[in-house]
Amino acid sequence: MLLPDPVILVPGITGTYLYDQYPVSPENVWGEKSAFGVTLGTRKNYERIWLHPSGLRYEAQEPSRIVPGQLFQAAYEEFIEELRAELSDVANASVPVFPFVYDWRAPLERTQALLGGFIDEVLKRTMLIPHYHGRYSPHKSPRDGAPTLRVSLVGHSMGGLIIAGYLARKGKSHRVGRVVTVATPFRGSCDAVDKMVTGKTRPRERTAARATPTTYYLLPSYPGALTVGEWNAPDNKPTSIFDPNAWQPSVMSSIAKYVRQYAADQNIRSSERKAHQHALKVFRRMLSAAARHRDSIEQLSLTRIGVPTHKWLCIVGVDERTRMSVEIQRTDRVTEMVLHDRQVQNQWKKRTDRHLTGDGTVPFVSAVPSFLKRSNIVCVRAKYDGVLERCYDWFSGAHAMLLNTTVVQRWSAQHLRDEEIPHRWDWGVPAPGISNEAWTPPGRTTGTVDS
Repeated sequence: MLLPDPVILVPGITGTYLYDQYPVSPENVWGEKSAFGVTLGTRKNYERIWLHPSGLRYEAQEPSRIVPGQLFQAAYEEFIEELRAELSDVANASVPVFPFVYDWRAPLERTQALLGGFIDEVLKRTMLIPHYHGRYSPHKSPRDGAPTLRVSLVGHSMGGLIIAGYLARKGKSHRVGRVVTVATPFRGSCDAVDKMVTGKTRPRERTAARATPTTYYLLPSYPGALTVGEWNAPDNKPTSIFDPNAWQPSVMSSIAKYVRQYAADQNIRSSERKAHQHALKVFRRMLSAAARHRDSIEQLSLTRIGVPTHKWLCIVGVDERTRMSVEIQRTDRVTEMVLHDRQVQNQWKKRTDRHLTGDGTVPFVSAVPSFLKRSNIVCVRAKYDGVLERCYDWFSGAHAMLLNTTVVQRWSAQHLRDEEIPHRWDWGVPAPGISNEAWTPPGRTTGTVDS
């Protein structure tokens, strides 16, 4: 009997503790607060995690050295423990599930490279486990026909972007067997824009969002995400959220202020004009990197890299009010991003426009990747049963806690074990426009589905 491949969980943005290792006793600058084993909230020291405008891989407040620590327990511990318990029926022969911690502020290309190294490490470690040793070939192309050990990847939210970007870059040379992505914004989320431009977030949180490269990887690019309102200027209207001209001046002013405060070059700090020029370079660099990454995911072909669609389980949250679009307008030569209440919709229960829904953060249209068909997608109505789960929903939102719903945990384990899913209530509902007969998610057998 073949054991399931080892599993690596890739968390979403902000899902990993950050520690400053410069002090003799490392300080927690981003993580959970707890007492007597109970999570009481989060510690968010925004000023300590800002990146340096003169070198975006280092901290603005030097001397310091921020490194990733553990995963957020409230979001990921239960899921990992369930997988470790459910993936093997053999006594004393558990399947290893490894959390992949990373600095979620860093550009995703850098994180993807670290994930590649971690995959190699996990494969080598697994071959040392007695019940794995001797059953698998450690080589990529075994000549003796022995089974080849691979890894399964599970990505939550931005973790799915990292997995998709890694596979797009690695091509056929990857060592990945199965993939699960849950609530991944393959084409971004308007919530990222909300955090960067509105007054709903605290000023230091807005500055942190504007100065963090990964925020830009979450900008929305699906059709209809960016609409143009009044535009009484001769300039060409922006057609992409990755165009610097689509952004309001306050974003650049905030980045310029941050540059003047932390730039290493005294000439930049002492001149408002030079600070603005440097801020524009930083801003363009972050937008361009994010746009290139989005293009790489859009061009990903599972056939080309040798991953069959039935080995990729894509779970999408629906039936929550979710922001669908952002409007830009320009009057008196000043560009402004406008977030209307009417842009927040949930049409899931209606016959028409049923695709206008999401998990409260990621719109449905963004969560469906270009490399999968709608008929391959599993939709989950993000409604929880039980007082505790409803408290989680109120505290963190459906998007954040989707991974810890019982059905998502069960589906993920069954998919990673390569089991068929015979029960009609086990497989959520098909995507809008897909009939029960045309619905082909991984592991589904024939039978009607309650929609």
